[in-house]
Amino acid sequence: MYTRVVEVTDNGSRWATGALCASFNEWYIGSMKEKTSITLSSEVLARIDLLAGSRHSRSAFIERVLRRYLLERERAAVQARDLERINNAADRLNSEAADVMEYQASVE
Repeated sequence: MYTRVVEVTDNGSRWATGALCASFNEWYIGSMKEKTSITLSSEVLARIDLLAGSRHSRSAFIERVLRRYLLERERAAVQARDLERINNAADRLNSEAADVMEYQASVE
C-alpha cells in the first residue's frame, strides 16, 4: 500500500513532503546519499557524459544505471528460483506419468 508522505505544520496545515512511497522510512532512506569515490577510465567517463547529457549529473546517471542493474539481478534470482521450482514439479509429474504408463502397459 502506498502512502503520500505528509508533514503537519505548527498551525495544523498539512502539505506533501515527498512522492508516493511504501513508507516514510523507504522515502527517507532512499533520499539519503553518501559521498564516495570511484576510479573510472577516461573512456568510460566520456561515454557516461555522452549518455547523461547536460541535464543529468554523472552521479545521478551512475546511480540510475546501478539501481536498474541491481533490480535486474534481483529479478533474475527470483526467476531462477521459480524455474527451479517449476522443473522440480515437472520432474515429479513426469515420474508419476511414467508410473501410470508402466502400470497401464502391464495391465493390458
